[in-house]
Amino acid sequence: MDAVSLVVNALTSGAAQGVADTVSDAVTAAYAKLKRLVSATFAGNSSAEVALAEHAADPETWQAPLVKYLTSVGADTDEAIVQAAQQLLALLDPAGTARGKYRVDLRGAQGAQVGDGNQQYNTFSAPTYVMAPPPAEIRPGQPRNEPAFGPAYEAAGGRARLGRALGKVYEDGPGWVQQFDGGSSGQPAVICARFRQSAIAVDQEVWNALAQFGQGTYVSGVAAVGFPIPAAGRPFIAADGRPIELAGGQWGRGRLVQHAQRGWRWQPTVAFDSSASTHQDDWSFRRGEMDLRLRLAAGMLLVAEDLRITEAGREQLLAALASTGLTALIASLAQRYGLASADLAWQETPEPEGLNNNRFAAYQLIVPGRGGRPALMGSLWFTLPGGRAIDVAAIVDLCVDFEAIQPTTEPAATLARVAPELQITSGELVCFFTSAWPTATTLALTTGQQAAEVPPAGPSRLELYIQNRHPALSNGGRVLRTGDLVDLSVFGQSRKSQLGDLSVGVTAPLDLDAKEIAALVPQALKRMASDFGFTGAETAQI
Repeated sequence: MDAVSLVVNALTSGAAQGVADTVSDAVTAAYAKLKRLVSATFAGNSSAEVALAEHAADPETWQAPLVKYLTSVGADTDEAIVQAAQQLLALLDPAGTARGKYRVDLRGAQGAQVGDGNQQYNTFSAPTYVMAPPPAEIRPGQPRNEPAFGPAYEAAGGRARLGRALGKVYEDGPGWVQQFDGGSSGQPAVICARFRQSAIAVDQEVWNALAQFGQGTYVSGVAAVGFPIPAAGRPFIAADGRPIELAGGQWGRGRLVQHAQRGWRWQPTVAFDSSASTHQDDWSFRRGEMDLRLRLAAGMLLVAEDLRITEAGREQLLAALASTGLTALIASLAQRYGLASADLAWQETPEPEGLNNNRFAAYQLIVPGRGGRPALMGSLWFTLPGGRAIDVAAIVDLCVDFEAIQPTTEPAATLARVAPELQITSGELVCFFTSAWPTATTLALTTGQQAAEVPPAGPSRLELYIQNRHPALSNGGRVLRTGDLVDLSVFGQSRKSQLGDLSVGVTAPLDLDAKEIAALVPQALKRMASDFGFTGAETAQI
């Protein structure tokens, strides 16, 4: 069988098994790995990528284009792809594999018989390439190329626990991998090592779990989430309920967590950054701009192709909003400012400020002030991506118009003064971000699903903003200083002569509980204050 025929055969068989209810995790992982390797060789060739994606649903129509693209990129000489195809077929047809049915033997031939169905694929000008079944014994590691797997093999229990290698070391994602049959333990395992890093032995169940992440996106499996990191006192990474730290994947540092009801979950490592600007002006309307805007924006990378906003989902959202604390905060501010706070209710935001359909949801809660103009306004925006994009956005705003609360007498185009007793306090600042955080992820309820239950397509990241909507040089008649709008004295003095908008980014899991969020918000605000030159940011008690 020629190599291209082998790969097409494996892809077709794997796709057919994918629709069965009884398909094993090992088959799912092997099929995902093969598709990932083929997809990597097609990177940059949109026609080839389409052929690969469509072939899974309609092999007969897309077989010829797929054969053409596999041949053009040299898949028949890619040992990793051929080995992956053989491994998948070995799981699907062990008897055929034992008979040598999937042995690759081109020797310059221009056509080859495939399997038992006497179907022939023609590949012209193919190089001589022979791949025989792997020998029964292969030493761990491959000298001069990969790190020595020997120490990891012995530390994990050697032959008794890992058994014999099923094949040579191959490159996958961020490093090198070798499969083992499990020996007398009867539990297959893997040894893996990131490039230029130490090796670690991993239970096959854990390895299969890594392969499931990112399916349906452009980066998946270990290429996305990385490899387990060796840890002291843990020479073998088993599926024992303990978190597994990961590194080397394109999604960044994270960990694999096993839940009793929800199965395996990937979580990004919590990290703060100074690059919050992605959503600073989304859904901004300068017409009738209020004075202060507190904003929390969540950029959630999810496999969202099939998500749609539904009427039932909108009802779920409105029912869940009460538990986030955001409505209670707005009511508390209204009482403090002497504004009407009874019967506060969220309503759909009308156009043009809002957009509501099966991809967009927008809601607002308005507390009127002097002359009926909005004094406090809570706003929610939720956006699903189009097509196969993965960027799901949720934004939570709290806007304050101090002029509608207590009108000033300063003439236009001069620095307006806000009474100190009207400032948003540091406690109210913490309360907003603590309640806005779960609200942002709750917005996914408009689709009928929890955000944490949707398969991830990368690390989710939140951006926290404190925005002065009438700063100097804003081309408006009203000029305000940020320090007059929010009491930031808990962070000390700012070294900046003119303090503009403040922001901070936070990479974090979507399924944090209230206690974890309450611990992270003060840390984020301290990082924000430190980035903007406040002298007491590190020791602030908030």
